[in-house]
Amino acid sequence: MPQSMLKSMDGMQFNGSINLSQAVNKLKSVEVLACLDPVTIEMIIPALKEDADKMETLSKVIDEGDSVEIYAVRNGERFSELYIINVTRSDADKHELSAIYITGDFSADDLKNL
Repeated sequence: MPQSMLKSMDGMQFNGSINLSQAVNKLKSVEVLACLDPVTIEMIIPALKEDADKMETLSKVIDEGDSVEIYAVRNGERFSELYIINVTRSDADKHELSAIYITGDFSADDLKNL
């Protein structure tokens, strides 16, 4: 989602309480990749990991078939890039991958408002 689309969300409220205005103005782009095909997921993961290896690991949680990994590029106490990779592999052949890549100039508190 380019910055122009993000700016169009300025002032929007969700559930009457979440105002995205402050957080959205600090973002340049948001890219989302989602995949449900197990074969494609296994092909995509190495490319995602290659990009993530260039960043600082903020969190990595692996529980049975689920994993969530968060990577970032910091500029002091602020972030210029954030990368979230979530993979689910279940016994019932339910496989899901979602990757979110955010760029801008934002703090950890700004992310709480997204």
